[in-house]
Amino acid sequence: MSFSKENAFVAFVSTNKACGNCKDCAKTRCHIGIAKDTLTYMADTGTKFNDDIPDDILDLIRSLPVVDGRVDRFKALAAYDAVSKICDNCRVQDHDEFCAINITLTALGSLVYGPTFQTEKDR
Repeated sequence: MSFSKENAFVAFVSTNKACGNCKDCAKTRCHIGIAKDTLTYMADTGTKFNDDIPDDILDLIRSLPVVDGRVDRFKALAAYDAVSKICDNCRVQDHDEFCAINITLTALGSLVYGPTFQTEKDR
């Protein structure tokens, strides 16, 4: 599977299943919230880049606390797998850390694997 609006939506549905549906959603302070917003953007626009993404987004994601019990980790892992399937597997020299897929993978990977998580191409 490669990137498309439809596949971004499929990945959103998987990510939404991992959402804890908190009473007071803190989208910008939540790994799942950031992932859902980014996937929504991709599904709506059909693009992987957004000029409004702040330069420190990856550091911000990695600094977010993981609250035990809020998110089903198995569902978060399934969401990570769904997003990784829409990665176009660009060559390392063409990789852009601000690609929305990379941002989403970082959000979900940090939630599942811990705050030091980096996508393979960001290492």
